[in-house]
Amino acid sequence: MPTRIKQLRGNPGKRPLNANEPYLPRTLLKCPRGASANVRRHWKRFAILLHNVGVLTEAEGPIVVALCEEWSTYLKARAHLARHGLVVLSAGGSYKPSPYIGISNAAMANILKMFGELGMTPAARTRVRVADPLQMSLNLELEQLLWREKVIVANRKGKGIDEAK
Repeated sequence: MPTRIKQLRGNPGKRPLNANEPYLPRTLLKCPRGASANVRRHWKRFAILLHNVGVLTEAEGPIVVALCEEWSTYLKARAHLARHGLVVLSAGGSYKPSPYIGISNAAMANILKMFGELGMTPAARTRVRVADPLQMSLNLELEQLLWREKVIVANRKGKGIDEAK
């Protein structure tokens, strides 16, 4: 689990935090070039939501792509079930559950896993402690300035960031 998430959750395991974890600034990502129509359709909604929560960096880009694809799959499967019903007639003449039920359920399971990783479910949010938005913004700016200063000092000394205290 990333150190930032551990900090927001109050370090529930009480294990030492990685002070040297790479820092990735929050950013409102643009939809990747070459993304499918499914991703483009849902990108803005999820990207803005995650940016506003404060967990969107470039590293989360691929998971947002996967989230958009799974969300689209889920919606298509549910639409198919709404049009054609929950049961289908098999080749043998008996009724069986529609395969779209499994597709829908699998997509939703994947979506919920991604929501949990990104702090987007009520249960996941209870584990995340967030300061007021202004304080978060100020903390983030201070964090970025301190990180930049640490990198500058390390570069001047010709040492790694860990050695330039």
